[in-house]
Amino acid sequence: SAAGAHDGAARSTPETVPAPPVPPVRLFVERAGRTGSGPWTVRALLAEDMTPLFVIFVVDGRRLVSMNTPPFRYDVPRQYLGPGRHTVAAEVYGESSAPLAEAHLQVRAR
Repeated sequence: SAAGAHDGAARSTPETVPAPPVPPVRLFVERAGRTGSGPWTVRALLAEDMTPLFVIFVVDGRRLVSMNTPPFRYDVPRQYLGPGRHTVAAEVYGESSAPLAEAHLQVRAR
């Protein structure tokens, strides 16, 4: 057998697995206070490559506030998050008010 002869085994190259896509908008809902009795705060984190003109925060289908500068954070008035289940959302809009992305969360207030 010649020096450096190939033994017939196939060489494998490691397969690269793409990272899972980062959602364009991530929504967080937090309640302040030691006992969770304080106001609800909603935060929207946007993908780095996203350039929104404005973000609208929505609770149970009602658009409550629009913001055009980060950080996109809103303290929701208590009357909109009374006891029960609620849907909280952030709608992100770009040029010409075109929708870019949105995110929804279900929260349960006590």
